[in-house]
Amino acid sequence: MGPFAQVQLTGADVFWLAKRSRRDKKGRLPRLHLEGADLCGAHLEKADLRGAALDGADLRDARLDGADLRDARLEGVIFPRPTPKVLMNPGVLESIEFDPDIIEALPDLLDFFDAPGQVAFTTYYPREVAPQVWDRLLVFVALNTAEATALVEVMGAERLQRRRDLFAVARAPTRKTLKPGTRFTIAPSLPGFRFDPTSITAGWTSDVQCHEFRLWAEDASPGQAAHGQITILEGPLLRGEISLDVLVRQVRQRVPDWSHFTDERVAAYRDTFPSYSRQDKVIHRACETVAESTGDQFVRDVRQLRAGKEGNPKLLELIELADVFQLFWSKRAAESQQVEREWRHALTLRHTRPSFMRLVYWTTTPYPIPSDLQEIVAGRLDPAILGLARPSLLRRIMEGEG
Repeated sequence: MGPFAQVQLTGADVFWLAKRSRRDKKGRLPRLHLEGADLCGAHLEKADLRGAALDGADLRDARLDGADLRDARLEGVIFPRPTPKVLMNPGVLESIEFDPDIIEALPDLLDFFDAPGQVAFTTYYPREVAPQVWDRLLVFVALNTAEATALVEVMGAERLQRRRDLFAVARAPTRKTLKPGTRFTIAPSLPGFRFDPTSITAGWTSDVQCHEFRLWAEDASPGQAAHGQITILEGPLLRGEISLDVLVRQVRQRVPDWSHFTDERVAAYRDTFPSYSRQDKVIHRACETVAESTGDQFVRDVRQLRAGKEGNPKLLELIELADVFQLFWSKRAAESQQVEREWRHALTLRHTRPSFMRLVYWTTTPYPIPSDLQEIVAGRLDPAILGLARPSLLRRIMEGEG
């Protein structure tokens, strides 16, 4: 055990440890032995603690911003709240001990990793519910890394406690990269159910985010399973879908066999082809905003080709490269030859990609849909949820005046 083992340094300024210690030829400090040290309130800003032995150290209220803890031994370490911005090695999360009262601060830990910005969507939803009783639904948006996935599992178990085994889990990884500040909308839908809130719009501000809904079996039939989905949008563009299969329990019903619920249907999309009429200005502006604010190169390419000669064959090539074809349906779209050319080409791909097309509308009821599109999954896009208009303009948009 080293010279600092079990030392009490509560409130001490130990920054001198890094400044006075002799470095080796590579500029590294010798291993500092601080096993079990009480470092509550210690000043360690920008301290070079690479390779330090900190097993069991209590770092609550310590000032660690900018500290370098790479290669440090951190088993049993208690970190401060809120978690500081420090440098750490990937994979250390599973060796760190967290108290229940700092679970909410855990997402900040992932700022320590130089991880890619590709995301995954994960939901925890009840396998069965009682009629007209509130239950919970959790949706995580997190980096698609091993560390973030492990953290989602920790946070899910912490929130659900003993009921964890009663919840199904579905995860949809994606190649899509979210930039800081990117806004997305999560909207659950399940026939016969009510959700509170009906949707959540949030910004991408941390590497793991948890959003919670309540669900209520309002008109769903007892003894039957309801089938729905969670839709994830970036602006008006579809970015992910996660299926929901929830059984509405009958009175005195025994716990059912869940084997038929094991096939979770999830999808995450990086490249969404938006097909719309340029005369639908509210949709046009929303897609432009996504292209400009997030740097979505695919949407930019679509926009550039649309601005050129009508009927450009390269647009059809982009449709084939897309993960999903999203048709923004309206009276103007129905009258547009370019839009019809696009959706008819997308239809030719359905024999190998049956879930390739999605039709959305934003008026109170959809404009008449042609017979060729009747089999396409359709849903209503709420302009108020997506922030596409001020309240004073909502009625105009709902009536299709865009």
